[in-house]
Amino acid sequence: QVSTALSAGMPVPARVPGHGGRYRFREYEPVDRKVLGILRAVAHDEHPTEAWGKPPHQSIVHRTVVVTDELERGRVIGAARVISQDDTDFPRVAHLQFVCVEEDKRGNGLGSALVRWTETVSDEQFRASLLELEVDRKNTRAIALYEKLGYQQQQETSAASKAWSENPVIRRMLGPPRVLRFVKEITRLAPLGEVTN
Repeated sequence: QVSTALSAGMPVPARVPGHGGRYRFREYEPVDRKVLGILRAVAHDEHPTEAWGKPPHQSIVHRTVVVTDELERGRVIGAARVISQDDTDFPRVAHLQFVCVEEDKRGNGLGSALVRWTETVSDEQFRASLLELEVDRKNTRAIALYEKLGYQQQQETSAASKAWSENPVIRRMLGPPRVLRFVKEITRLAPLGEVTN
């Protein structure tokens, strides 16, 4: 077992730092679809449906990783997905589609480790200079995590947002926007974990 930066190929499996090998990253496999759907639905306080586990369309450039608990025979307990624009526009922006961790496993740094994994993929594989995400404004725990990791809230610039901010009638009818947008500039990153053989 060699401690190394996870390079452009992002080899997985890799240990999640700080847990003595108990938690490991590995690539998403089709067999993970159902549990991934349940994790994502529960994270959004919604009933699990097949749509929650559905992978992106094959034309969308993405990477998905799961976190397993080796003390529970490799059971999937968390996951993250990052999506990239497949074009030559610069600065290139990657989008953190989701991060989810089983409720009873939260507070162990797994969410932070998954976010750092998406940052590494965004930087090294997608060559993105920005990573963006959206989070439900009521999800204060996630907002605190993203802010702790250096994400900054961005003001929405869409026409709908402008109409909302300038028109008190629309504000009263619709209430505040449901999601907040956060962005982080991606720079060369430190090692993420230990590659396992």
